[in-house]
Amino acid sequence: PIYQGLNLIKKPGIYHLGVPTISGTGAEVSMTAVLTGPEKKLGLKCDWTVFNQVILDPELIASVPTDKWFYTGMDTYIHCIESENGMLNNAFSHAYAEQSLKLCRDIYLGDNAGQTAENDDKLMVASLMGGL
Repeated sequence: PIYQGLNLIKKPGIYHLGVPTISGTGAEVSMTAVLTGPEKKLGLKCDWTVFNQVILDPELIASVPTDKWFYTGMDTYIHCIESENGMLNNAFSHAYAEQSLKLCRDIYLGDNAGQTAENDDKLMVASLMGGL
């Protein structure tokens, strides 16, 4: 069977919970599920691929190596730029992008910039908002 495409899943499955262990992609709130196949990545996108619930625990990203923390955080920042300036943006995307960009600037340029417990918390929220 082919596991790539839009609306291939026709009915809801079991309740599923997302617990991100790195922040950046916004995958915790995305309709797109990326599966690693034997030769390439495959994507599914439909109403039933979104998590029913997401738990953000900044302690889970506390041990991420600093370079990975930075690069995935930049992914968050770029998602927010896309939301702010994309062709299909709207008041919803502007509101979330604006707040997420504010968090990213504080994380990377603020007085307490860098990988700290407080910034891990902010990065998880910014990633979630950037994915919306």
